[in-house]
Amino acid sequence: PLFELALYLAWSLGWWGPCLLAAMAYATLVGVLIRGARLLHLQASSLVAIAIGLMLLFFQVAFPLRPHLATFLGVTVLGVFLLRHREAENWTRFWPMALLQIAWVNCHSAFILGPAMVGLFGAEITVRRWLRERERSFPWTTARTWLGAFLLILLACFVNPYGWERFYPPFFQDRLESIRAYVGEMEPLGGGMATIYGDLTLIAILVVALGMVRRGGAMSFSFLLLAAMLYAQAQSVNKAWPVFGLFVPLL
Repeated sequence: PLFELALYLAWSLGWWGPCLLAAMAYATLVGVLIRGARLLHLQASSLVAIAIGLMLLFFQVAFPLRPHLATFLGVTVLGVFLLRHREAENWTRFWPMALLQIAWVNCHSAFILGPAMVGLFGAEITVRRWLRERERSFPWTTARTWLGAFLLILLACFVNPYGWERFYPPFFQDRLESIRAYVGEMEPLGGGMATIYGDLTLIAILVVALGMVRRGGAMSFSFLLLAAMLYAQAQSVNKAWPVFGLFVPLL
């Protein structure tokens, strides 16, 4: 309902209102990534600029003014937040992301990516700390922190008019033929676009690999896993769902 309300308000401004809404969403998306790069001391990196450009190119395979704009923003804001708070010692630090998740769950069915990102990232951080401190016992404090963060984000998903039933559509819609036939971003790509799509993917892999080398092997393997899973999903159901492109600059 929140995205429908935003779209209604945009249309009330006139025909240019929805164009402005889409442009503002894309500008916010790029702004969050640039701000995140600066906070992570990557402000002078040409690879960051190339990765953001590749992300925007991936988005061109799907019509921009759809509720998935909320998912694009949700994944990006949450991803940057997780990278900046990977050393967090208290799950209460994640309350802004709970508010983000409440807005997300009331905008688009891909809100389930929020709990998935937090859970997998938290598991990765816990394992990393355990391996880094080999002589010590399992880092239960870190595990509890990230478990609390995961539960906070998960519980935020229930703040919607439908309660637990809100979790049903994301899985029901995945392979629904009627949606793939009539919803623009779910339609399979044509021959030319499919070729461009494949070439973009190859370039993105090279950019991510080069970035990892230049950063001494730094990589979020949980983000890499999610990107691979989302890419495989887009291939298996044969639909233009370029959300995995968001992870190119995050990686």
